[in-house]
Amino acid sequence: MNNIEWIRTQGDASLLFTILIIMVLASVVSMVGAYYYKRWASHRRFLKELEQLSLTDSEQDAFSSLVIRHAKEEPINVLYSLPVFDRIAEKELHRVLASNATQEAKEKFVELVYTIRSKTYFALDEEQVVA
Repeated sequence: MNNIEWIRTQGDASLLFTILIIMVLASVVSMVGAYYYKRWASHRRFLKELEQLSLTDSEQDAFSSLVIRHAKEEPINVLYSLPVFDRIAEKELHRVLASNATQEAKEKFVELVYTIRSKTYFALDEEQVVA
């Protein structure tokens, strides 16, 4: 019994409760911060990899916004997996085609997505055929 005497407080336990609350808040803030840092670092890696592709600025912007909207957790996976790209492109195409945009704007967006897909995933195949 003598070993835990230091835990006992005289009267009010508000100091112990305040310390407990501060520790819980600090741990929650650190977990949320770690989560957002991981997302930020993953997105930065995606942007570095995206710059190495032979896409124009408008294509890079469209690809980046597509990934931001639909693949927030691991955006780099979109660059390495055609099925993942197709899945998020399909979601984005449904969103754009259901919007109030003009038919011409919708057609341009579909062509843009197809161009991004071709340049990103089939550029190696074209280089191998030429060589």
